[in-house]
Amino acid sequence: MTWEEQCLLWSGWETLSAKTHQDFKITQQALVKIKQQAFEEKDDDSRLNFAKTALAIVSATQSLTFFHDLIQWLGVFSEDLEVFPELLVEMCKSAAEFLSCEPHVRILQPYSTLNLSDLAIVSNLALSDLLKVVRLRSSVKKSYSWLQVANSALEMFAKVIDKRVTAVHHYLLTESSDESDLIRILLESLVSIIVEHERETSIDGGGENADGWGQPGRSGVLASLQCPPHPSSAYLTFVDLLAKARDQLWTEIRANNEPKFAELGPGWPRGLAIQHLSSDHKWLCYALLRPEQAPFLSCKVNELLFSPGDIILDRIPPALNPGERPEVVDSLLSVIRAITSNGADGKKWVLRVWSHYSTVLSEHPLYLNLFRDWLLTHSRLEFEGEVNEVFQLHTHPKVIPMLSNVPLNLSLTTWDPLESLGGRPRQRDASLSDLESKEIPGTVLTCRMGYRHSKDGFVHLKAGPKTKAQNPISMLNSHALSVDQSKDASFGNREARILASLLFLDTLNPQPRLLTTSFPNQSVQRFGPVMLAEGFLARVAEYGMKDSISEALIILRDNAVDVPARMLQDLIQSLLNTVSTSSKAAECSSTMACAMKLVQMLVYSSRPRLAGELIRRLARELGNDMLMYCKFEVDVIGRALPYSQAHSYVQECVESICNEVQASEGQSRRRKNRAKKSLIKLVKSLARADYLAQFAQLRLLQKVCEASSYNDVRVPALTAILKKTRTKSCGQALKTLSNLAALASGPNETENISEQMWQEAENMGHLPRVETSKRPILEIFVSGAKKYLPEEVMSAYVQEVLIPLLHRGWELVYRCRKSFERIYEALNSSVDETKHDSSTDAHIYNIWRSHCKRRPLRFIFPLLGLSRTQLTEGVTDELSLQEFNYRLKLFSESLFVFKKSSATYVHQPAYTLAILAELRLEREKYPYCSAPLYNHILALMTSIYENATRLRNEPRMLESSSYPMTVASRFEYDVQLLPSPSRTTGLDDAACRAQYEASQPASSSENSATGADPVLSRYVSAIIDLVTMYAADPVLLIKLDSLTEVLDEVPYRKMLGCALLLGEDFESGGNSRTQVIAWARVRLAISLLEGRDFSKAKQRNAMLDMIEKWKRCDVEIIRQEAWAWELKDKESY
Repeated sequence: MTWEEQCLLWSGWETLSAKTHQDFKITQQALVKIKQQAFEEKDDDSRLNFAKTALAIVSATQSLTFFHDLIQWLGVFSEDLEVFPELLVEMCKSAAEFLSCEPHVRILQPYSTLNLSDLAIVSNLALSDLLKVVRLRSSVKKSYSWLQVANSALEMFAKVIDKRVTAVHHYLLTESSDESDLIRILLESLVSIIVEHERETSIDGGGENADGWGQPGRSGVLASLQCPPHPSSAYLTFVDLLAKARDQLWTEIRANNEPKFAELGPGWPRGLAIQHLSSDHKWLCYALLRPEQAPFLSCKVNELLFSPGDIILDRIPPALNPGERPEVVDSLLSVIRAITSNGADGKKWVLRVWSHYSTVLSEHPLYLNLFRDWLLTHSRLEFEGEVNEVFQLHTHPKVIPMLSNVPLNLSLTTWDPLESLGGRPRQRDASLSDLESKEIPGTVLTCRMGYRHSKDGFVHLKAGPKTKAQNPISMLNSHALSVDQSKDASFGNREARILASLLFLDTLNPQPRLLTTSFPNQSVQRFGPVMLAEGFLARVAEYGMKDSISEALIILRDNAVDVPARMLQDLIQSLLNTVSTSSKAAECSSTMACAMKLVQMLVYSSRPRLAGELIRRLARELGNDMLMYCKFEVDVIGRALPYSQAHSYVQECVESICNEVQASEGQSRRRKNRAKKSLIKLVKSLARADYLAQFAQLRLLQKVCEASSYNDVRVPALTAILKKTRTKSCGQALKTLSNLAALASGPNETENISEQMWQEAENMGHLPRVETSKRPILEIFVSGAKKYLPEEVMSAYVQEVLIPLLHRGWELVYRCRKSFERIYEALNSSVDETKHDSSTDAHIYNIWRSHCKRRPLRFIFPLLGLSRTQLTEGVTDELSLQEFNYRLKLFSESLFVFKKSSATYVHQPAYTLAILAELRLEREKYPYCSAPLYNHILALMTSIYENATRLRNEPRMLESSSYPMTVASRFEYDVQLLPSPSRTTGLDDAACRAQYEASQPASSSENSATGADPVLSRYVSAIIDLVTMYAADPVLLIKLDSLTEVLDEVPYRKMLGCALLLGEDFESGGNSRTQVIAWARVRLAISLLEGRDFSKAKQRNAMLDMIEKWKRCDVEIIRQEAWAWELKDKESY
């Protein structure tokens, strides 16, 4: 614990028992020493830390006297640019707790309300002294950190006021005190301090203080004083008193500094504007509701709201520019927000304000309309219809168009769908927005509303958008037509709207086609030949063709089911003919866009098959651009076509998009991204293309996977193929997955590593990229298969897809072994320095690691679901053996690794030992390792052992000069083949225990010192036999730790019994071979006993007897082992 922490601890203890300041003896001594060190330290951080420690100690004592002394001491840092500002910030943050006059603050003695006045005097004196220290800023007033000091002072005042208001309520509840006396003592006493500080800061700043405290554009202490939901009368009275004092202060300051303010009219504030007297508009709202508690603020608000006409129309004097001095003008918006925050009463206030202004401005309609629009915009209230009448909102009756009937003549006729509107002049609203642009003189009213004024005092009113009549095409929509019609009439109007829209879009052609096609079909011909009237087209032209075309397309889209498909097809054909013959690019672009949207409507019409040929033509017109297909849902069109046409259409889409993807390689990123998005959309459509035969759907998905190198495309495509295995003909899906398995077997999953690429790398070309982190394709083949494959398909999938996939990965490493060697030789012989850097070596190393660093059975076990009690029919553990044997042969023939220390590739046959050790670990760890699986793993371990033995005896291994690495010893392999300490072959642990208990008498469980266990006895016998076999071989002494690792497999409940079996009944005399066996058994037994507590074991006495026998042994090293273990055992207890 540091010295500072000890001081804080002592201060806390003394605080609990001290009654006077003389009782703080240690605290006072600590404060004196800390203040001295803070002043003498040369490092800025150290000085600041000591000063903060002093503040922390004072805070712990809760003593106002100590806090006042600390304030007076702060003056020594007034010239310290680094410490002073930050220390002031910390003092301001802590001041509210000491200056609140709440009962928990400690002074010389406990106090009551009788001496509350004395407490307030002491607190106010401390506050005044703190403010004086804050004003000692001659050396730091230009520092940026002073802004933080100013803000902290504002927050301090707000907190002090809040806490003193809380104290007033507390004393009213606990003592029989008068509220007016409490307000006078605790709150009104602060007003003079705040005003004096604001005066001083204003003088220091030359009248326009730079720190913002007394600046007229700021709200002073009220900027941080937020209004509570329901302020008490004391709180509201104090805020009103403070606002009045600040207004008087700034009236004096402005009169002295800016005499021109004395010449302004009565509508201009002499002191502070209303928005700076109270930054929170809720204070003004409560002042209006309770004027007897806030007389000053309520009077100011009423004067502002209900000013007479001569005041609000007073022109801006030449000496005042509101644009440069907005703080000298009262903001009417602040008051409007205050009255509208009162809910329902706010509407009454707004109506009263409008009633007043509509009277005083009745002879000035321009200002009246200006104020009306401003008030409706900023009041943010919803008024009913009768209120609109009060606001004099002039509106014109809405013209409801009536759709005229389509002529039924057999001869060609013209038709105006909106004949009822023909020749009618457009109506305009004579509101302020329709006035021409002009300037009006600026007045007190325009300043209060916040309008911008020019230098010469005028307000520029911009002409608003003229009221525009409705587009005739949009008036055809059902929402704009009269709804007072019968059902039959409504149906006829819907057909008339469709017909009018088709006829209008037909006018985009140079020679519009007349209505010669039967409408709506051949069997029912409602209308004869008709064309749109010139007057209707002329009215449409006034609003621009672009908007009219959009409106017509909206009508057709909303009524797509009722649009005659054949007529829509004829219209699209004519538009495409116009595009092919037109020479104007702009017209072609708009016409083609219209044709494409019509094709989309045709797709969702009653005859979507008609869209197939049109889409092909659109693609041909755009140069076989594959993006054409992205604008349409391929599966929607294919589902509507006959099978032969659907298959041809979808195949054409796939070929077109795949060709574009291949063509975009090496092109701009924008083109590649567009092609990628198109391919992703196509894969989603193919996944839903159940209208195709499954073999065709799978073939197309396979083509997409092979054509794309994007995993964003391949992953959803493979997922769709995996889901097809749930169907009856799952064999085709498995075959497709088998064909695509190569995507996950290479060094990376975005490109296929071919023989040509390896040859290029050998010739110092580009090295294959290696993905060392995520492999999403491999994840799909494993985890995705586990998620989507049904159980009955799992076995076939493992044999036909997963096993070949893993084999291909290992085979790739084997086939490319010589390529690795040639690449490395080429790198060594290269003169290019970039070929010798560490990144190149790491790159090649990653290629090897991406294949060789896979845990055994990592992919097979979870996929086969071996945790189930019943294995899936057809799933045999020979699959694991087959996969592992295949891998083992490759590694035993050619196992290599890049050794960074020597920067060479070396053979590493010991990797087979690592595989063997990991398999043994898997066999003991997995709870679902059933008896057949246990036997298969044991057979697999034996196979590894035989391969390692064959590899060790090969002539090339016997030549040490040709093999730089030491071959793993046979002893290490024999250790891994030891039996399990907890189960026998073909029996799990429960079965083994049941077999053992059945073979033992009921009373023989304690008849042996070791609690004989046949499984454990067999395990220990195998260890003893192994030690005996290698007793004359030095490898036993070197590799004995490998046996210790195998002993960790012994369950804790069997460890003592295993140690007893190893450490008892051994021969210690005779030749050195016998002594080595004895020492090895003792050493292994001690490894089981070390670090474990057997103090409560039933066989502890037998263990101690065994240790005593070791002490009396003839072999010195065994006696030393016994004494060493006993010493450690005593130390542990």
